[in-house]
Amino acid sequence: MTGEELLELRLLATEWHGGQFSPLYAFQSTGSVVPGLFGEAWRCALYADANGMPKEAEALRRIAKLDTGEEQQ
Repeated sequence: MTGEELLELRLLATEWHGGQFSPLYAFQSTGSVVPGLFGEAWRCALYADANGMPKEAEALRRIAKLDTGEEQQ
């Protein structure tokens, strides 16, 4: 993943995080992958899918995969 792709994901996280102490907030503010990131990002992706936002859902799934190491190459 390029730095530009990571920045785009961090910008998206600003619209989806659950508050100052959420894993998505930590990711958007510092780029840190903290425990719980997978769960929060995946729940947001499910919500995005259910509400007709496929691009956002795909990006949120990419964020979730960062917590598993799949996207880090």
